[in-house]
Formats: sequence, C-alpha cells, structure tokens
Amino acid sequence: MDNPLVSIIIPVYKVERYIERCLLSVMRQECQGVSMECILVDDCTPDDSMEIAERLIAEYEGQVTFHIIRHEQNGGLPVARNTGMAHATGDYLLFVDSDDYLTDDCIRKLTDVVRAFPEVQVVKGNHIGRASVISSHVPGGPLDNDTILELLYMGVIPVMVWNTLIKRSVIVQGQLSFRQGLVFEDNLWSVYLFRSIDFFMFIPDVTYHYEMNADSIQGENDVVICPPKYLSHMITIVDEFMDTFDMSHFVPYTFFMMKRFMQMFDSMTKDRQISAEFCLHAKKLRNKLMRLTLNNFHLTLVVFELLLFQPFRGLMRFRWFRHNYNHIEKVIYWLAK
Repeated sequence: MDNPLVSIIIPVYKVERYIERCLLSVMRQECQGVSMECILVDDCTPDDSMEIAERLIAEYEGQVTFHIIRHEQNGGLPVARNTGMAHATGDYLLFVDSDDYLTDDCIRKLTDVVRAFPEVQVVKGNHIGRASVISSHVPGGPLDNDTILELLYMGVIPVMVWNTLIKRSVIVQGQLSFRQGLVFEDNLWSVYLFRSIDFFMFIPDVTYHYEMNADSIQGENDVVICPPKYLSHMITIVDEFMDTFDMSHFVPYTFFMMKRFMQMFDSMTKDRQISAEFCLHAKKLRNKLMRLTLNNFHLTLVVFELLLFQPFRGLMRFRWFRHNYNHIEKVIYWLAK
C-alpha cells in the first residue's frame, strides 16, 4: 500500500507527568511515505494534561495532523478508545497509552511490514518497560490464523492492544469495540480481534516504551496478579470466554483459561468480604472447565487443573510456583499435546 494513513489514538486522563513525553514521541515519527493523524481523547481529565497537550500542538510544525475529541463526562479507558476509533479515518490504527511513548521509528517499522506484506492485517512490535516478547518464540514472517491463536492463548503474543498496528477494516467489519466499564478489557478485545484476522506478523524490534506506573494493576513476575477490587471484572471475562470456548485450539485455549482462573481464585482468597454468590459462580465456571477437559479426554490437563484449583488454590499457595508458572506450563503443554 502506497502512503498509508495511520490513526494514532491516545486517551488522556490524569497523565500530566507523562503526556508531553508521549506527544513528543508522536511528533518525532519518521513520516516519509506515511500519513499520520493523532486523535487525543480528553476523558474529562481533571489535571493539566490537556493544557500541556494543547500547548505542544500549537507549537508543532510537522506532518502529523492532530485532533482533540472531548468527552462530556469521564467514561474510562474503553470508552475513550471507542471514541478514538469512531473518529479515526486511517487505513490502520495504533493505540498508545498516554503515559507510554513510541520509539522514533515505530510507525516506519510497523508500516514497512504492511507495505511489504499487504495480506498482514495486524503487526506487533516488541516493547520494553515490562516483560518483553521473547522473539525466538515467535516465527518470522506472516503467520496464519491457527498459529496466531495458539501463540496468543499460550501468552507468547501479549493481549495488550498498545503497540499494535491494526487494519481498520478488520475492526469495522467485525464491529469490534471495547467493553465499557471493564478492567482487563484488552483480554476480550484482543481475542476477538485475533480470531477475526487471517495474517499477523511480529517484529522483534522495540517500537514502544511501557511506563511502569505506580498505579498499574499489573505485576512483573507473578502470573496471578489481580487485585480483589477487580474480581468482578475478571469473573465477567472468564464467563464470556467459557461461553465462546475455542474447541479447535483446545489445549492452548485451556491454558489461556487456566491463567484467568488462577487470577480469579487468587483474588477470592485475598478478599474475605467476597459474596457467597461470587464464590458459587466461580465454582460453577471452574467445574465447567474441568468437565469440558475430562469429556475431551485430556487427562494430563485434568490432573493439572485438580492440583491448581482444589479446593481453590492448590499449587497457587507457593510463591515459587507462581513465579515459575510459565516454565511449568511449557512442560505440561508438551505432555498434553
């Protein structure tokens, strides 16, 4: 594709410490052969984030076209991203969190892929600031749908939507939108995105810097990080994933589900105020997964699930297990396959 237009979508809320760095990284992009628009969504930020952004844009003389969209009331990150998508006109979208920033060659490197391989609908670069993608685990070149989903379910490809160049027509045709009111909304959206594409490509080059914000809910090593206050969000996501179980990728999808069950159950053991209704719902979901695994004759997975989930925690009480889960998972996956 000659001269593709890329729409960069940046939600803005309480990021006055970071917004200048983020926008300057957009302004420094190498734009030769690429047109760019940057959509800032002011989600009623109460600080000086937008004043800083407006000053930078007023002083800017370059090839990026900036648009500011203002919400009348705070809607949260999913709503802000949906607003950005609704106003985007580009051939491709790139989501950027406003406390993060791009490498100077991010757009060039990502768009080089889609110009060389027009069939590729989604491109991810690598990142630094939290656990990076292990490049050797991802095959080079365009990957078909089966390979994409297996890598996604096994956690090789991150579910985070930032640092991902996405063909807008895929989003429009699939009517993809972020679920309002959910934390971990990337989990749902990314799965539906990757299920709907034909070809994906990963490049090992770092194109994005993730800010380890003190307010972040993510952990660096512990696979079961999910603060109890977000338990209801995780249960909603697990419920939906069970209803849309990917039977054609049974083993990797079961591992995908187990990680989310681990997060859910760990939160429940930390919150003594959790309602009996929540506990009952979680148990029903757990039993549904275990019955499904047993009915499909995956005895290795059944044994592993018993160790993980009986009665709730099992192996999760051991910090060593939690921090080394990814290595253990590979062994169980090899046995299950």
